[in-house]
Amino acid sequence: MTALRLASAFWIQHDSCNCFRRNNKNCGLWPLKRDAILQSTATWPQTILLTVLAIGTSLKTYVVTRTSFETSLWPVYPFFFAFPCFPSVFDSLFKMAVRIRTFEERDQEIVRQLVLGGLAERWGSEFNPLFNQDTKDVQGYYLQRNKATVAVLEDVEREVVIGCGILLPLPAEDVYDSWCAEPESTKASHEGLKLARMMRLSLSSEHRGKGYAKKIIHYLVDQAREQGFDRILVETERHWASAVGVYKAAGFIVAAEDAEKVHYEYLL
Repeated sequence: MTALRLASAFWIQHDSCNCFRRNNKNCGLWPLKRDAILQSTATWPQTILLTVLAIGTSLKTYVVTRTSFETSLWPVYPFFFAFPCFPSVFDSLFKMAVRIRTFEERDQEIVRQLVLGGLAERWGSEFNPLFNQDTKDVQGYYLQRNKATVAVLEDVEREVVIGCGILLPLPAEDVYDSWCAEPESTKASHEGLKLARMMRLSLSSEHRGKGYAKKIIHYLVDQAREQGFDRILVETERHWASAVGVYKAAGFIVAAEDAEKVHYEYLL
């Protein structure tokens, strides 16, 4: 009986392939999948396996179109109600291929746009790009002058930079007033430690909420560990929910805070 159900699943998958190849959504695909599920009396593990096999080609279609999620995953809807995590699990399987590499001079303009774009979204009409002069010369100011590590996240297929982040060794001269001074309350606990500041973490708007920011953070944390730093400092706005959330999720702890700012640190 189990073998028969598995064979049926492969047959449904083949039918799905033909339907999608013809780009015909009214070719009997839904009834076939529906009947296969409703008529099955398999155990839960067997049913889940059957369903996964049956929608294999539909998932491939989702990879290509990235717009047919509801249609292509119709047969697994019953399991979405039973297991709410299924959609996010499937979605995570089809993230585009990305890689993190070190900053190159050709990345200057896109990195500047990413940083300023994120700040403009956060501050709206209050945003003033004149307060971010450090982004005009990332190569000279961060890499050459301050020996920082500048990472960029790149869409491998399109070869487009979609995110960035900087690890700045401390102490460093804040020529352009780009970051806040370390709070007095934490200086005593940091005495004798090798410190670095994580900053300018930015992602293009269409790629947020997919775990890419955490990927950049983990890369910079690994770089800090390899370079022998003891702690990483981060400063952000107290009410910048997305920034606060990503640093907390990455393991940063609150070192100090006031009405406007939150200072985080990561112990290496």
